[in-house]
Amino acid sequence: MASSIRRRLSAKNFVLRQMGRGFVKIGGAETDPEDIRLVEEAWEEARQAILSGVWDMVILDEINYAISYGMLDPAKVVETLEARPEMGPRHPDRPQRASFVWSPSLTPSPKCAR
Repeated sequence: MASSIRRRLSAKNFVLRQMGRGFVKIGGAETDPEDIRLVEEAWEEARQAILSGVWDMVILDEINYAISYGMLDPAKVVETLEARPEMGPRHPDRPQRASFVWSPSLTPSPKCAR
């Protein structure tokens, strides 16, 4: 089983890309135009990957920060996710548009509610 997992996580099946500079808007600082440019560039690459149909999964780690800081329009994200190619049979209980975009303001964590 371990060799099966290793084979599926080989370089041809798994790509990890770091996009942007990290740690933007520390302490309420103004958004640097360079960070906005990098978010737009990263989103375009992610959008192309999502729409390509090549990948079973595209993880947009920390996209919530780009959206909550106003650096990326959530409508663009939803539009892309709705346009993505169907990857296989859909479970009948799964809604057409699942919870693709999660907002912490909609469902507070028990840790945040203290």
